[in-house]
Amino acid sequence: MTLNSKYTYWYFKNVLTEKFCNDVIKRGNAEKESLALTGDLQNKNPESLSDKDENDLKKIRDQLTEKEREAANDQNQTEENKNNPSSYKESIKR
Repeated sequence: MTLNSKYTYWYFKNVLTEKFCNDVIKRGNAEKESLALTGDLQNKNPESLSDKDENDLKKIRDQLTEKEREAANDQNQTEENKNNPSSYKESIKR
């Protein structure tokens, strides 16, 4: 399996012990999930958000999700063009 990344990175096998990894996973699983707020809402109690605040957050989430989806589609199209130059030529003609 290969990773296509625009960033150069180094990785090392077996640097962290299995015990350490298991301890980190165990601690993460023990943590209680909580809602985090930023921006204008950061000083509010997440449990006491108004319906308007909650709806605004959902709209922002949905907009970000749409942008991520578009970016993923653009990336997939770029990969297809690299792998199949004729489809790139066809997409330019359209």
